[in-house]
Amino acid sequence: MLSDGTRQWLVDNDLYESEADGAAELIALGADPRSAFVDFYSHVGEATVMGDRPEELDGIVWMIRNSGWADTSSALVSALGLPAAFVPLTPFEGGGYFADLTTGAVWNVEPGERLIALQERRSAADWAAFEDFLIWFFEIG
Repeated sequence: MLSDGTRQWLVDNDLYESEADGAAELIALGADPRSAFVDFYSHVGEATVMGDRPEELDGIVWMIRNSGWADTSSALVSALGLPAAFVPLTPFEGGGYFADLTTGAVWNVEPGERLIALQERRSAADWAAFEDFLIWFFEIG
C-alpha cells in the first residue's frame, strides 16, 4: 500500500481516484494485492499519467482493458531478456521504466550496458520500492 503522505499528494494533484477499479487485472499480472503498485494503478483511470518528467506512465488498467497491452508488454519483456515478473511502466522508446511485480523494485532500462547488466542479473534496482519510484517520478515532497 502507498503511504498516507504519497496517497494524499496524489489525491491533491488529481492523480488518484477515490474508487478503486482494476485490481483484479493487476493481480492477474502477478502483482501483490497489498502492494503500492496495485494501490496506485487501481486508482488511476487514465490511459497515461503525466508527471513533471518528460515520460508518461502507462495507465496499466486502462491499457489492459482497451488495448493488447498485456500481450505486447509480455513480448517486450521476453524480447529484452528480462525476468517474466517485469512489466513496463512507460512506453519503451530507447529506454523505459520496468517494475518487478514480485519485489516492487523499479529499474530504468536502457539499451546497452544497463540492459546487459540487468539481463545478467548483476544490476541493482534504481528504486527498491515502487513508492520510491513514484516519489521520484512525481517529485513528491
